[in-house]
Amino acid sequence: MAGFKFIYGCVTIHVMSGSRERFINMCHHRKICLEHVISGDEYLEAVISARNFRTACEIAKKTGNKIRIKKKKGIPFIAFRYRKHYSFVAGVVLCMAFIYICSLFLFNITFSGNSNLTTPVLTRYLESIGVKNGCRTACIDCNDIEKKMREDFDEITWVAAAVKGNHLYISIKENDSFEGEIKSTEIPENIIASDDGTIESIITRSGTPLVKKGDNVEKGQVLVSGVVNICDDSGEVIAKRGVTADADVLIKTEMIYSDELSEKYENKVFTGKTRVNAVIRAGKYIISIGPGAVGLKLCDKKEDYTTLKINDDLYLPVSVGKITYYEYKPEEYTYSDEEASAVLNGRLARLLSQLNQKGVQIADERVKIFKNNDIYTCEGALILISPQTVKENVAADELAMPDSKISNGEKKESN
Repeated sequence: MAGFKFIYGCVTIHVMSGSRERFINMCHHRKICLEHVISGDEYLEAVISARNFRTACEIAKKTGNKIRIKKKKGIPFIAFRYRKHYSFVAGVVLCMAFIYICSLFLFNITFSGNSNLTTPVLTRYLESIGVKNGCRTACIDCNDIEKKMREDFDEITWVAAAVKGNHLYISIKENDSFEGEIKSTEIPENIIASDDGTIESIITRSGTPLVKKGDNVEKGQVLVSGVVNICDDSGEVIAKRGVTADADVLIKTEMIYSDELSEKYENKVFTGKTRVNAVIRAGKYIISIGPGAVGLKLCDKKEDYTTLKINDDLYLPVSVGKITYYEYKPEEYTYSDEEASAVLNGRLARLLSQLNQKGVQIADERVKIFKNNDIYTCEGALILISPQTVKENVAADELAMPDSKISNGEKKESN
């Protein structure tokens, strides 16, 4: 609301003499909003919009009041004050032209609803189809973007794209039950093992299972065949049909783990000395104002940028921020046995956490930590349970019937 006051202008008035109560009632009747009203013994102070000032003067004349302007604020008054300053007028015109030109080009893309598909992946995809920061908003076809994303990403079940100002909003809904590639047409496929291991469990939905729980399998071995035999009443195979094999197969595998840590290490000890540079960034051009890292021998830097915008839908192609340099001195330290074990166990725990997030179960950990000279080593094996499978197309000869069986089938038909 304060922004609109500044755009349209507002006036702080003193109402003196006459009937102030009648003045307020008539303003209310004429729908003139009085804000920040202060009532004194001999005056009334209030804020009204500039466009209502003439009407308020007419009301004051009828009620016997006198109005005195105490303060004027807003763009109309500034423009009137500098109406003969041509450079000011030219600056305003150029500013408005700059804002208009910025509104013609895309400067920000926001994704919402994406989980499996990360923002960098989606951003690179949009760039591949010609939608990127700096392109003209008039050339962006939201319907075309929606169609292409649904066609190229099987994970996406619904997508909506909209351009507001120079901001592209893309809302996505992903298929939560999506697992791997979904085929629009059924293509005969086998499920094969992608690593050596032991079958922990197998649940088949389509296809012919060739292994059972407890079987040892090798990499590349067919676990579920995409060939389904069609038998007659006597159990003899009379035909073969190709299907897309679908099954939940968990394989227990062994992962060799090894990690090393040097006994001596360097640690950064920050001295407290810093240098700060103000930075203005416009596209590929960067203007840095400040001393930089002058006087600092070794330092880390932290960058912090903010994109300028007029509102949430209109961004400017300019970012401002700062770069802070922090001086440090490297000092050599030595791990104790307890510290080294904590570091190595921490790395192992992070790996196990990443595996768990990918749906891998940890059946057993067979690792140990030992020291050899000045090197700490953590090595052993991890027993994992995971769907270590991939799919491959069924070969044409797998679907072919032997000649003897074809002839037998023909004889049965003739009989």
